[in-house]
Amino acid sequence: MRVLLTFLIITALAFGAGVVYNSHRQAAQAQNELSQERYQRMVAEEGLEKAQSQVSSLTLQLDKSHTKLKNLEARLTLADSKASELEGKVSQFEQLKAALEQQVTELQGRLGDTPDLANKTATIPGLE
Repeated sequence: MRVLLTFLIITALAFGAGVVYNSHRQAAQAQNELSQERYQRMVAEEGLEKAQSQVSSLTLQLDKSHTKLKNLEARLTLADSKASELEGKVSQFEQLKAALEQQVTELQGRLGDTPDLANKTATIPGLE
């Protein structure tokens, strides 16, 4: 009986040691998983911060590009208006030239046979 009791006690102690070892192993595994999860979360947060920094940088560059584009559009509009103005002036000068040529022709016709005035043409500087 004493041997049986000793055997039961040793068996109970061995079983208890096995339970303690298994519990310790499970706790260590849970701690390891928790550490890995914390590390992954930390890496993800760093990646998110980096991405947010890049987004703000790109937003700033986009704003600068919009400003440059608006300035270029304003310059283009100004150049177009100046080109239209110059076209109008060229048209006015062409009309003036035609009118002057007609007057010269009329004057030559009135003068008739005057040899030295009939062969001379009037020139306006810049309209040749």
